[in-house]
Amino acid sequence: MLWLSSSTAADDFQYGDDRDNNRLYRDNVVNPAFGELYHPNGASTGYDNLNQLTNSSRGTLSASISGGTLDTITTATRSQSWTLDVMGNFTSQTTGTTSVTSVEGLLFSLA
Repeated sequence: MLWLSSSTAADDFQYGDDRDNNRLYRDNVVNPAFGELYHPNGASTGYDNLNQLTNSSRGTLSASISGGTLDTITTATRSQSWTLDVMGNFTSQTTGTTSVTSVEGLLFSLA
């Protein structure tokens, strides 16, 4: 996706998805520091068994294997993870090193 402002690229995004059409990353070609990775270093998909996103990180993306898919984040500037109950309600959220837990599963916080 390419966004132009007076014929100058304002944003240029490249996306990667898995076989279930879950987003794996969003690479910001114009400003690489704002790339987003939705699975940690290729170790897991970043999604739970119901295909709900459980974590993400922002920073410069790279591939762990030369010529491979973008699956690693270097110089992470932000990270978040969520724990969801079986109904999809937030039960906890961690931003960086700060955690918030909901006793009733009604947590909704996007900082």
